[in-house]
Amino acid sequence: MSTMEAHIMGRLRLFTLVMLVSVSLSLTLQTRSVADRLIPPVAGIIWQPHDHNLNPQGNWHQLGAYQLLVQWTKVDGRSFLPCPGTSVSCSLASATPVNSIDPSIPTPDKTSSSLSAPPIPDWTRIGQEPWAREVIMGLVGHFQESEARKNAVDLAEDSAISAIAPPGINVVGWYFPVEFDPTWDVPPTVIDALAKLPRPLWVSVYDSANVGPEQLVWHLQRWLPPDVGVFWQDGVGVHARESRISVQYIQALKDHLGPHRVRVIAEIFRPNTGGGFRSATVDELIDQLAAYKDLPIYLFEGPTYLTPELLSALVLQPKASASQ
Repeated sequence: MSTMEAHIMGRLRLFTLVMLVSVSLSLTLQTRSVADRLIPPVAGIIWQPHDHNLNPQGNWHQLGAYQLLVQWTKVDGRSFLPCPGTSVSCSLASATPVNSIDPSIPTPDKTSSSLSAPPIPDWTRIGQEPWAREVIMGLVGHFQESEARKNAVDLAEDSAISAIAPPGINVVGWYFPVEFDPTWDVPPTVIDALAKLPRPLWVSVYDSANVGPEQLVWHLQRWLPPDVGVFWQDGVGVHARESRISVQYIQALKDHLGPHRVRVIAEIFRPNTGGGFRSATVDELIDQLAAYKDLPIYLFEGPTYLTPELLSALVLQPKASASQ
């Protein structure tokens, strides 16, 4: 073989090698891109009971959901639990929400003069649903966050005496529905009141001021009892941050509190044109949920925003296994 032929053959081998490496890298990147958009199984659905939302129904277990987080069982004096020995609510008040996360849900109807006991959810039926095999029961709260914080001690005391499991419900934990963020300097009286609540106990945390993960954790550790877990509200639904930034908060919480004390609330709504909120689209949810792989994900608010159409579309998407 002449020197020129050897040179040409060497260049061909080099070109072939470069092409093989390029193709391999491209396939690897494509594989990673596909893997990064696989929807992980969700752990649970969040349900916010109110007079327009008493009957949660869906096939949410098709996404992996087996646990139901009930935001509260009594709000603004309206109880969603039956009086002992009866099948009716103990309260006479109605309850329609002014939600700090989603103010688009109907506002309270103050015109009703009826004194009859309002209806309550069918807890027996709910307890038989595959997505409610385990239930974290919410305690006593207010729709308005400012009122909830101002009356947090009273809410905790009321919660301590009214924490009961409805018939047919497998309660595995309790949730105190007063939301915390770094703008609230939690008083010692609230910390003392939390000690009176049943365990396992959970609270929710968000960062409206965008102080950052480390500052949020510093604030949280000043008052959070060591045996209380945290649901992190990701803020994606209200466009407070992207899911990749939310992951940084989650990692900081896990590093300081321990992984077993941290769960994720994925906001599955988005701002609607003209005001209010809409269900997120499939494309919006794919990137959001995929960012939380290997994390316990809870969808807010399932009955309102996880419509049958959206659920069906999500079920058809490629899925990640629990270990991916």
